[in-house]
Amino acid sequence: MNQANNDWKVHLLRDAASALEQFRLFERLYRKIKGPRKDLLRTQSRAYRETVQAIQELIGPAVRETCPTCRPHCCHLSQPDLKIYIARVIGGFTLSDFLLARCDREFPAPDERNIKKNLCLFWEAGCRLPADGRSILCLEYFCDRLKAKIDMPQVERLLRQLRNITADLSLPACLGFPSIPD
Repeated sequence: MNQANNDWKVHLLRDAASALEQFRLFERLYRKIKGPRKDLLRTQSRAYRETVQAIQELIGPAVRETCPTCRPHCCHLSQPDLKIYIARVIGGFTLSDFLLARCDREFPAPDERNIKKNLCLFWEAGCRLPADGRSILCLEYFCDRLKAKIDMPQVERLLRQLRNITADLSLPACLGFPSIPD
């Protein structure tokens, strides 16, 4: 059992280190977006943030009541009991939702010390990311206790809307890549 536990830790550390490099790449790509490409991103970012804010307004009271006392909390890099494994992505971000959430604002630096604690790199007695700046992955997980207190059909509708906004983001247009002809 001790060897399996050690193998798991090595795997987790390797995945988290790789995810941190990916996150840094996302940041470098974001900083290269300028001019009309930035205007395009801003338009879609506004829709993303408004939708995330609407989700936060629906779930906020239940989250404030439930999450501080919850154990195990879901912001671990790996939580087998909850079938969570997010060590491969920092903050749960894909490139699309990172660009949409990050647009025109600074994010706190990921806390690399959290890797050894098996915690999300934006965790510090709660999420350090702005409420309307979180990834879809983090927004779509609800434990059974939260589900019982939230209007889940309404949240699901907003999550679908958020996924559509993310899917509609033209990464080639934002990043300045040429279009591929049909």
